[in-house]
Amino acid sequence: ILPPVQAAIGWLVGRTAVSRLAASTIARHPTRNARTVIGLVIGITLIVMFATAMTTFRDQLLRYARSLGDEGWGGLEDALATVIDKSMLFAFTLILFSVIIAVIGVANTLMLSVRQRTQEIGLLMALGQTPKRVRRMITAEGLQLSLTACLVAVPLGIGFGWVGALTLLSPLLGLFAPSVPWVVVIAVVAGTLLAVFVASREPARAATSISPVEALEAV
Repeated sequence: ILPPVQAAIGWLVGRTAVSRLAASTIARHPTRNARTVIGLVIGITLIVMFATAMTTFRDQLLRYARSLGDEGWGGLEDALATVIDKSMLFAFTLILFSVIIAVIGVANTLMLSVRQRTQEIGLLMALGQTPKRVRRMITAEGLQLSLTACLVAVPLGIGFGWVGALTLLSPLLGLFAPSVPWVVVIAVVAGTLLAVFVASREPARAATSISPVEALEAV
């Protein structure tokens, strides 16, 4: 599923020459890039899944507690919400490390790509591509990969989180809609894109350090 999504992302964002070059590079190495994206997909899916499951769990339990009235849970709804919120924060802290590791994996993939494409990048610069455009191309590759991961992971996380909450509470409450924590989802997506953007700076810098003369001599 990842290569078609990567191709679709490349087509959607490929409105500039830099974006098209980045998309074509990703398309030439679908398996390698898919392995990189999987790491991000797993990390983002876990965060969104836990956020959706815990938010839905909290909202549905609070709704049920309030339906019982004062004789139900004795006004412990606020304490319950606090416990669940703290549990969510603890889980997010643990899962965040998997996202950080995945971002490092994206940076390593970009660096490997730069080293394998020494001749190609050197030829591009010899044909008139400026170092700035080459840096933008490498950065665009990283952002397209991370955007692919986000588009796949967010629906998966929401779906898995909803199923988890249903599994726990459906015997008590029946079928209910998920409570999607959109603030968390947007923050995760924005944070991932920002982290990949920062992580791609070193591979982009390495790409522009390639000498066109040396690249042409190696052809």
